[in-house]
Amino acid sequence: MKNLKSRLPQPAEIYQVLAVIAFMIYAWTITVFLYSFPSYINFLTSGEIMTIFAYAMTSAFFESLIILGILLMVCLILPAHAMRDVFLTRGTWAAIFGIGYLMTYMFIFSRQSFELITQLPFWSLLGLLLTVGVTYFSPRFRGMVTAAASISDRLLVFIFLFAPLSLISTIVVLYRHIVL
Repeated sequence: MKNLKSRLPQPAEIYQVLAVIAFMIYAWTITVFLYSFPSYINFLTSGEIMTIFAYAMTSAFFESLIILGILLMVCLILPAHAMRDVFLTRGTWAAIFGIGYLMTYMFIFSRQSFELITQLPFWSLLGLLLTVGVTYFSPRFRGMVTAAASISDRLLVFIFLFAPLSLISTIVVLYRHIVL
């Protein structure tokens, strides 16, 4: 257990990377919810709309934890100098480029026809290579290290907003599945 803990980054760095991940996931989820909101008010009650929002926030919470878990698994697999020692920089840039690429991909291709689905392997591979490349080279550039620290530090405040929201949303979802 002690060896496993020594392979992980400092808790402060984990929280900062989680803040970047959570900000991007929650912002995307809230944007998609607000995009659909005008149609919801035409045929749903306010309670049903809030329930949909609770489900969306709960899924955003678990998505954020899964992405953080993937980054922490990479820390456990790779040598300490490759990920753990530069977790803040590499984790922040992996989150920004990886999640950002997925958001861009979903936005662009949701507007296009289904014929573009044949290009999915190419664009997925391109996004993965871009994310891995930026993540790998980010500690070598002083500006990227400083920017990652600054961005993640500023987004840390959102953890204090999203944590209670996620807790309340998860309680609502559990209540609906257990009681109703």
